[in-house]
Amino acid sequence: MPTSEGNGLALAMMARLFLVLGRLAGLLAALSAIALYAVLVFFNPYVSSPGQGGTDVTTHVVVALMVVLALTAAWASLYGKPLVLVLTFLLSFVPFGLYMLGTPGVFFWIGVADLLYLLAALLLAGANLSALGVRRGNE
Repeated sequence: MPTSEGNGLALAMMARLFLVLGRLAGLLAALSAIALYAVLVFFNPYVSSPGQGGTDVTTHVVVALMVVLALTAAWASLYGKPLVLVLTFLLSFVPFGLYMLGTPGVFFWIGVADLLYLLAALLLAGANLSALGVRRGNE
């Protein structure tokens, strides 16, 4: 029969694994999104003159807001804040990321990066729940 100690060790290892994977997924998603937003504004292959008036002011404003959300996601990933990551996912995916998932070009990956925010949030929430189980087992 498994012992309580063995279960506690397994939960602790699972919590640590989820924490590391959640942080990595969130950081990877945020850095990827920021890089893709830079390409969208400055090196866009789908406009006539990228970086020289090929995109309008509205695009720059939207991209600036999305970069702020990506930086927020990176912060939330580093500090293990799944609720902030869920909010970041909702604010970035619903208006913009979902649209980008429907595009046939390289910017499809912006939508994928936004979906990774949700995956990171779920992993971090799993880490928190596993850690809670470890603490309750030690009481």
